[in-house]
Amino acid sequence: MRSRILLLVLLLVISTLPALAQRHQPSPFQFVFEGGAALPYGDLADPFIGTEKGLGAGTGYALGARLRYYLGPTTSVGPSFHYVNFSDWNDITQDGTPYSVRTSLFRYGVDIQQFLVPRGKRVRPYLTLGGALIHNRYQDWLQGDGTFDASANSLSFALGGGLAMGPVEVSLTWNYNPTELRQLVPQGDDSEFDWSYLMVAAGLALGR
Repeated sequence: MRSRILLLVLLLVISTLPALAQRHQPSPFQFVFEGGAALPYGDLADPFIGTEKGLGAGTGYALGARLRYYLGPTTSVGPSFHYVNFSDWNDITQDGTPYSVRTSLFRYGVDIQQFLVPRGKRVRPYLTLGGALIHNRYQDWLQGDGTFDASANSLSFALGGGLAMGPVEVSLTWNYNPTELRQLVPQGDDSEFDWSYLMVAAGLALGR
């Protein structure tokens, strides 16, 4: 009788081992919050006065998040979203009227991230390659004359890398972002602008 009970208990333990092992496997999903500095380049960074297309943007900030789905121990893919707001160009006209030029964008991306070591390691370098639809926004304000808004959508490409140290991450990503803003140039003139930027970010990853 006792042997039968012991055998039954043993069979129950053996049958539950696969479920217990699966329960302790890492989830294929990971959610990452990111924030940091956004450094403008191209026409974004060129001075507003003295250049043909310069918008005078300064270093701003970027906030966003990404969802990772692990295809394997070292490769993930998933959507990402970032809001980027560059510093304004503030100046006065020759007659002393204050004005401001503001630039910002929304990035809706899909990124592939290749880690150089598998999950479970304490320190994991990784590379990022991605594409995105970007909604670029321009606004200028002149005291006494109100505001003027312009916007355009563009396709952007990202290349970068980072370092994951447990749940904490640091990354550097170059975003190549050519766009057309016909509202900002006279009709018939070249309307292509370079809104590329570099994002230096820190992140917090949720999920094992």
